[in-house]
Amino acid sequence: MMRFRFLLPLLLLLATSARSIADSLVYIWQRVWQRVWQGGHAAALRESHDLFSTLRVLGLQIYPREGARIARVNTSLLQRDGRPVWLVVRLDGSWTRQLFFRK
Repeated sequence: MMRFRFLLPLLLLLATSARSIADSLVYIWQRVWQRVWQGGHAAALRESHDLFSTLRVLGLQIYPREGARIARVNTSLLQRDGRPVWLVVRLDGSWTRQLFFRK
């Protein structure tokens, strides 16, 4: 339980963020999680200003056996970009299968 002590404030922060319908539609169809930030991300951020008014950034990934892994995010690049950022927590899909379909 101690691992998740920061999860509630994070979820509250995400719930209070504003979002546009267009961003949500693009998000639904274009979910690509970047676990390693590379040089090409700066250009991608510059070129995506017309597509996204907010950014969703993978910050934490939770696995059923291994536990949580914090993603290393290039925060200085995001600050320079200037758009609002949603920190995303990804739950590994096998987790739900293990919880609900135990034999």
